[in-house]
Amino acid sequence: MRRYLNQAANSLGDLADGFAALTPPEAIEGETEELGTALAEYGEGLRTLASKVGPNQTFSDTLGAHQAIVRRLNRLAERATELVGTLGIDGCQLAA
Repeated sequence: MRRYLNQAANSLGDLADGFAALTPPEAIEGETEELGTALAEYGEGLRTLASKVGPNQTFSDTLGAHQAIVRRLNRLAERATELVGTLGIDGCQLAA
C-alpha cells in the first residue's frame, strides 16, 4: 500500500508541475495557481500518509489511524473540486 500511495503522490506532483509550467490568462491566474498548489499539497499529503503505513496495515486501517491527514486531504480535494468548477474544467480532451 505504501508503494501505491507514493505512486499516486508522484502522479499528482507531475500534474502540479504541469500546471506550474502553464501561463494562464490573467483573469484566471490566481485560481490556476491555487489549483496547482492544492494538487501538490494533496500529493504531499499522500506521501505523508504512505510514511505512516504500518506492517500488514490495510488501507482502511491506515485511514482510520490517521484521521487528521485524511481530513486535510478531504479539504484539499473539496477545494480542488471547487476550483475545477470555477475554471470550467469539466472534462478533458486529447487533441489529435
